[in-house]
Amino acid sequence: MAHPYQRKAKPSTKRAHPEADLQRDCVQYLEVVAPRGLAWFTIETSFRPKTANAILKGRGQKAGTPDMAFVWEGQAGFTELKSPTGDLSPAQVDMHAYLEQAGAAVETIRSIEELEAFLLRLGVPLRGTVGVRS
Repeated sequence: MAHPYQRKAKPSTKRAHPEADLQRDCVQYLEVVAPRGLAWFTIETSFRPKTANAILKGRGQKAGTPDMAFVWEGQAGFTELKSPTGDLSPAQVDMHAYLEQAGAAVETIRSIEELEAFLLRLGVPLRGTVGVRS
């Protein structure tokens, strides 16, 4: 059963961009449950022409940058959103290690429930829940 933060796919419709759909669902979920004081934002790193990627690389954009960033009471967290069958690229694996070495929490997220569990592990007191407890 879908929870209120998740889109209901039409039975005959194949989802062409499951990670983009998950990101929209996560944003909608966060707009409802994020408490005051939780800083969060998405980091757009895809759907650009190669020329834009070259410009952004010159400005410091790093390969493998996660999809979402969170800061709660001085603790930084990052999430990479993946479809149920999606794998991390080598650049994403390297970036996760880089961020963890710097002291950030980093996790691959495949559902709203996994995002909620990640936020609870960071100690974020959510204003609502889909029923996950860490």
